Amino acid sequence: MEKQNFFTSKFKNKTSEELRKIVDDNKFQKDAKLAAIWELESRDELSDEEEEMREKINTEEENRVASTLANQRYETFWQRFFAAIIDGLVMWPIGFGLKYLLGSDIGYVVIIGQLLNSFSPYLYSVLFHGFKGQTLGKMAMGVIVVDFETEGEIDLKQAFLRDSVPIVLMVGVYIYSLIMFVGNLENAGFVAFAPLFFIAILNFIWVSLEIFSMLFNDKSRAVHDLIAKTVVVRSE
Repeated sequence: MEKQNFFTSKFKNKTSEELRKIVDDNKFQKDAKLAAIWELESRDELSDEEEEMREKINTEEENRVASTLANQRYETFWQRFFAAIIDGLVMWPIGFGLKYLLGSDIGYVVIIGQLLNSFSPYLYSVLFHGFKGQTLGKMAMGVIVVDFETEGEIDLKQAFLRDSVPIVLMVGVYIYSLIMFVGNLENAGFVAFAPLFFIAILNFIWVSLEIFSMLFNDKSRAVHDLIAKTVVVRSE
């Protein structure tokens, strides 16, 4: 099959001398040089130097394509965005069910219900990432979490580290609330819901940092990826 690009037809009527000037002149782009070399090759007039030039250009192009494909493997921002939405829909029935506990008149039940409602998304994330490398949302969107160094499977420790910051923040808020209101179980509902405002603020700050780091990292690594030494790649 004849090799062709944008310049091939334009160079058909050029003399061999004109073609060699194109090959030697650095003001011409690589595609023009290749078209000139191909035309010389079709005329059996290709010199050793020109053949070396062809191989050099081909190698550079292969490396460029390989680099582009490698970079695309890490372009996962929108896949992760929609995966998070899907995971939210997966967790919604659980949160809906826990509303019955939060509506209880028994103080301890309300507190337990709020704890389960707050931590179940992280339990879901840690377990799925630890054992599968993907939540259901990531499976649907064709991305997977792998070790940054080896791109092999991650373990439960790395899965926990990915969610460790929001987990620690939430634990801290609950401990503070319990210390403040211990012994005041008649206000258990307030004890259960008091942390929500602070959790919302802390989560907003955390999510903002995550998005910022993903947008300005060459492999779209969020802060939690940096902490856990992981990276999200396309699995397809």
